[in-house]
Amino acid sequence: MKQPFLFPGMLFFLLLHHSAVIAQQSLTNAEKSNTLQLLNYKPQKAKSGKDGSERLVIFKLFKGPKSGTNGKDGKPGPGLRVDISMITIADTGLLRLVITQKEKKSKPDTFYLNPRYGQIKVIADGGDGGNGGRGESDSGSHGRGGKGGTGGQIEVFFDAGSVDYATCKCLVFSNEGGSGGWSGENYGNAAETGIKGPPIYFKDLNSRIILGN
Repeated sequence: MKQPFLFPGMLFFLLLHHSAVIAQQSLTNAEKSNTLQLLNYKPQKAKSGKDGSERLVIFKLFKGPKSGTNGKDGKPGPGLRVDISMITIADTGLLRLVITQKEKKSKPDTFYLNPRYGQIKVIADGGDGGNGGRGESDSGSHGRGGKGGTGGQIEVFFDAGSVDYATCKCLVFSNEGGSGGWSGENYGNAAETGIKGPPIYFKDLNSRIILGN
């Protein structure tokens, strides 16, 4: 007979606890809102080529010197969708950024920004190319560096409450091409830099363009 009376109380406690956890997480994120936050989605540098292994002279004479292998090309930057809205936490107006990686099924990332004191830079640059491997001594050829990856696509959407911040210097976006890797010859020559990603457009929730570069 007691269970029907306890269950509503337990449910209320669980809901209250869940709300407190969410509020605490928001406050923890909000503590970073006055700082410079670098949100780096740039791929890791590509793998470097292997050096030509050094061998005894007799093997070099019969088989020739070993060459270094080429570095891998950098990966393209990710496609990002950034949804921006204005919220209030502890009587402070904050911009909330929800960032979704289009190529991944992972949960979106959420960040908070105080537009008066903080700054957020979202980076979707192309990955850097790997360095080429060094050739074995006595004329082994050196591997070339990998090309830099192309910058990713960034789409930014503002809701009605945040659209006035589309020109705010507190919001910075980057989709530059990645750096080319160095050749194995004492890092003397770099491969091509990746191509900059497509123009970054700021849009409202109806996909009308507010600003573009």
